[in-house]
Amino acid sequence: HYFQRKEKLGQAVTEVISPSIDRNGRIDQWPDGFFDEWDKSLEMLLGPVGE
Repeated sequence: HYFQRKEKLGQAVTEVISPSIDRNGRIDQWPDGFFDEWDKSLEMLLGPVGE
């Protein structure tokens, strides 16, 4: 389980997320920002020069 904060109608709401794991060990719902270093690094490497 993990907690995820969202905003609904101008108020913060915390949801409890219960991801499922399939028989191959894959998780169906990843938390935002979880294991995203690859994406961040790739964006930095492929981004415009001079920023």
